[in-house]
Amino acid sequence: MSELVLTETDDHGDGNGVEAVRTLFVSGLPQDVKDRELYVLFRPYDGYESSQIRVPSRSPHPVGFAVFVDQATAVVARDGLNGTIFDPSNPSVKLRVELAKTNSKPKRARPEEDPADRFDRKYRGPPANTAVQRQLGESVPMYMPAWATLGRRWR
Repeated sequence: MSELVLTETDDHGDGNGVEAVRTLFVSGLPQDVKDRELYVLFRPYDGYESSQIRVPSRSPHPVGFAVFVDQATAVVARDGLNGTIFDPSNPSVKLRVELAKTNSKPKRARPEEDPADRFDRKYRGPPANTAVQRQLGESVPMYMPAWATLGRRWR
């Protein structure tokens, strides 16, 4: 069965604001499923790009999303995996693989930046020790050893 499922795009990158859905939605996964297991499941299929697992807030059961280069390759994977028993210890639960309602959004690339700036942004330093700061009545950097503050107290 060849159907073409379309979704509206936010960025209107192709000129008409519509693109074919190339993301698969996977349910029927066990609660202890790992990202790597989903990767191994879809890896053999041509056009596979990426996958991820999400646990919805309203359900304890994880769901997966797999992104393909186009809808045709996604449909081949869907047809090949739909109804597969994923967990042999629970053979009554089968995977349900279908085209997602919309395509997964790619992670936004950050603008070019200096690697040194990235380090400064990510490293915030150790947590503040407010007990020491209150005791001394001043700001004490946390990288300073505790014994270094004794000289100030005994003056």
